Amino acid sequence: MIRTIVLAHGEQARFTGMLDRPKQLIDLGGESIIARTVRLFRGHVDEVVVIAPWGGTVGPARVEAIPYPGGTTLHGLHQTRHLWNDIDRLIVLLGDVVFSTHTRDVVMAARSLTFVGREGPNPLTGKPWGELFALVCPRAAIAQLDAVLHEPHWQTAPGRLRDLAQFLRGCAVCPFAMTDIVNDYTDDIDTPEDVEAVLPRLRTQARDDIGEPLTGVLR
Repeated sequence: MIRTIVLAHGEQARFTGMLDRPKQLIDLGGESIIARTVRLFRGHVDEVVVIAPWGGTVGPARVEAIPYPGGTTLHGLHQTRHLWNDIDRLIVLLGDVVFSTHTRDVVMAARSLTFVGREGPNPLTGKPWGELFALVCPRAAIAQLDAVLHEPHWQTAPGRLRDLAQFLRGCAVCPFAMTDIVNDYTDDIDTPEDVEAVLPRLRTQARDDIGEPLTGVLR
């Protein structure tokens, strides 16, 4: 079984007073960012679960709230531990990312513990730095990932996927791969400035990539 978890649990304090909805629900032209992600992956995995503070569904994906999401990506990820059982592969996606079909295919092709992202700037969106967008964890690495996320280090350290990759590189207890997505529009909405500068470019790039949007679902 392949289960995909889409993380949309953050507090989004940087967007207070700017958006009337969570950034994952920003419209891309008929559907939200997160609805598009569900649509992109739903035919390639057995289950998609969205972790978010709101209820309901996103297309065929159920939305599940976690009681103590914490303030970082990794805090929230570890609170989904009950969803890691009895699976062959866990796929973790960030909910504020506009994924391309190419990046989806790269994620689906990963069989070992793998981080998927971009090492440097994105000339297609104008983002000047690298980002990690997804984590793939096979059954054989689940226990190791769980142990690493229990480390006291994460009580005070930044909790991004990139921080996890750097920690694993330093301690060498859990070998992993890093897949660099180049010449691809996949990117995230990270700051209020991205709403003005990056989102229009993402809408243009994503428009014809995966066809018609979902209808009749939470947007």
